[in-house]
Amino acid sequence: MSNLKPFHHREMYELAEGNEKFCSFDFSRISIDDYYPFFKGLPNFIAKKVEKVDFNADLFHSYDDKDKEIDDDDDQTIQNSIKTQRSKYTHYLFKILNQVLPISMKLNTLIIKGIRIPTSYFDDFVKAVSKCRTLKTVKIENSPLTTEQFMKILDQWSPYRLQVLTFRKNQLRPTNIYKSITDYLKKSSERTWKLEEFNVAENDFSSSQISNIQKLIGNQFAMQTHVSPKQNKNVKAKTSHKRKEE
Repeated sequence: MSNLKPFHHREMYELAEGNEKFCSFDFSRISIDDYYPFFKGLPNFIAKKVEKVDFNADLFHSYDDKDKEIDDDDDQTIQNSIKTQRSKYTHYLFKILNQVLPISMKLNTLIIKGIRIPTSYFDDFVKAVSKCRTLKTVKIENSPLTTEQFMKILDQWSPYRLQVLTFRKNQLRPTNIYKSITDYLKKSSERTWKLEEFNVAENDFSSSQISNIQKLIGNQFAMQTHVSPKQNKNVKAKTSHKRKEE
């Protein structure tokens, strides 16, 4: 099985039902039969063939509600999937990401959803993201992060380069990290501030803490006199919209 050829980028698009703009790979749907072709084709794919990629286990997590009865077809798909058949597939995934992100030529958005980042690969993953010049958006959702891990992210992921950071439902503890977040968003530099969104929803932050996070981002743009009125307007609009949702 290990001698199977890597998937061509067109086969990767087909597997994800996507294209060069966006691909979503659900490891609770991808068959174990595609394990080697997929992972062998992934490095070149991430480096050159996709702008936005979402790695997840959405089908599996759609049954997190224990009262929801699993569909027979879904059950068979999950049982035959990479997630079920290869418990350490995440090690292979992050080994590849850590090697390829620094040399990626197109990737601007990386989403990790419902997948826990292996501890042994975490530090290198944070460094790899920080070295990826094309990345603008990083979203880690429903993936538990320790306080120590989150602090490493704040230390290395620059608000002067990244535009969107999302950490939804990651079991973060506001009492341990809120001050560090505000310090991060109060940074002062001659460089141009780029971070437009810092999302920590569904982590037990209070509405006032979330509002203050949004306010601090708005303050950064307001302090940059060379930022166009249109960009300032967009930031205010996003902040207003999120407050309404709360």
